[in-house]
This record gives sequence, C-alpha cells and structure tokens, in this order.
Amino acid sequence: MQQLEISQSHEVKRCSLFQLHRVTTPKGERLLVKSIAFDDGGSDLLKREQATFAGTTSLRLARAMGLVHVRDQLGACYADFAGVPLPSAPVRDLEELTRLTREMCAVLDDFHGAGLLLLGLSPRSFLRDSSGRLQLIDGPERG
Repeated sequence: MQQLEISQSHEVKRCSLFQLHRVTTPKGERLLVKSIAFDDGGSDLLKREQATFAGTTSLRLARAMGLVHVRDQLGACYADFAGVPLPSAPVRDLEELTRLTREMCAVLDDFHGAGLLLLGLSPRSFLRDSSGRLQLIDGPERG
C-alpha cells in the first residue's frame, strides 16, 4: 500500500467513523480520500467498502481507486467529482423528494442486481454531483 502525499486538503464531510477530504497531490492529482476518525473497526469497514465499490458496476457509486496510507493512517481513495453533501434540512418540495427517493432506490437496485444487500443507507451516504445526481460515497454494512 502506497503512502499518499498531500499538498492541499479540504474536508467535504465528517461522521462519527470517517472523514472525507478532497485532496490534491504534489503532482496536481485530485482525489476524494476517506480516512478513519478513530480506529474502532473502521479499517475493516474501509477495506470492505473499497472491495464492494470496486466490484459493483454502477454509475451511481464513487469510483474506488484503492487503499493508501495518509499520515500513517489507512485511507480509501475515490475519483474526485464535484460532489457536496445533501443539506441536513428536511426536503419539503414533493418533486425534489420524489427525485431523491428514485435516485436512492436506483442505487439499491444496482446492488441487488449484483447480488448484494445494502443496509443502513441514508441521505448522508450520498454526495450530489454538479449535475444534481446522487453518488453513493459511504458503503454502509452489507449483507
């Protein structure tokens, strides 16, 4: 596993287990890197997530680029895209709610089509890309 050198980093989102950063390497390559907030089994989750994302064909998943070490910590790399977290405020517009629900269900359909069951999916599991489409960035526990 290679050591990833970072020249710039910006936090995209954080949860109790992970932090997601948009980083730039000294060579100018931009990546999304997820690292563990504290080691409480998070390494196994990152490894499983990378394997699941790499083995699932879907345009609705962040593209897994492999595991790296970042500042002596395990990190999962994803291809960068202009994604932002969904707002935490409740969606009140029925059309928007319908669109979000359809996109989340489409991710579930992609996983079911691959013979996988995805558990623990929530709006916080996604980033919205520049076209408004949802991209799954957090691979919750799977069965």
